[in-house]
Amino acid sequence: MLKRVTKDVRTTTRQKQNPERLSRLTREFYFNGRSGGGKSDVAVTPPTQPVAPPPQPKPSENKQLIELAYWNSIKDSKDEKEYQAYISKFPGGAFSDLAMRRIARLQEAKTRSNAGWNPPTAPPPQPTPAPPVQRIEPGFNCAYARHATEIAICNSNKLARYDLTINQIYVRLSGRLNRINRKRLARNQKRWLKKRNRCGRNVRCIEQTYRTRINVLRAFAGG
Repeated sequence: MLKRVTKDVRTTTRQKQNPERLSRLTREFYFNGRSGGGKSDVAVTPPTQPVAPPPQPKPSENKQLIELAYWNSIKDSKDEKEYQAYISKFPGGAFSDLAMRRIARLQEAKTRSNAGWNPPTAPPPQPTPAPPVQRIEPGFNCAYARHATEIAICNSNKLARYDLTINQIYVRLSGRLNRINRKRLARNQKRWLKKRNRCGRNVRCIEQTYRTRINVLRAFAGG
């Protein structure tokens, strides 16, 4: 067809115009095919094959993803109703056991709170035992104590101090007296010891006897 157009232009313009053809076609070309029902020489491009869609996840995989997303949204909740909703929505789900334990723990905490329950506290620390009191030895040897009064004196630091005081005053006073007066003081001391021993284990009686004797000896010794 391009050839005939070129020829018609040359004829009409009396060879003044010579159209230039820029084509690499080497055969006859027809837009609607050759006349006479012949086949066209133009190669026909085959239709493009449709692109296959990406594979869709299986229904079971979708359910697992939905369950995981649901659990992640409630796993830190303090409301037992949300865990109950999970069990209802996903019966036999991967987190059913964990959800039931959370529900039990929340119900237990609620029961304790309503009952005013307080967790047991650690027992208070035990006080440090006081160091043992140093025993005071009286003026006599407690290893030989036989009388009830002597045993009571050996078992009481307070009475033992009274006995030591008596002995100190007696020794000082005896050193200042002559032989006759020392004998009198010794006889007087023996009578007082008999009176003291009549108190037996009565601590109050023993204490009063010691006080009286100390005052008498001090007065006799001049202080």
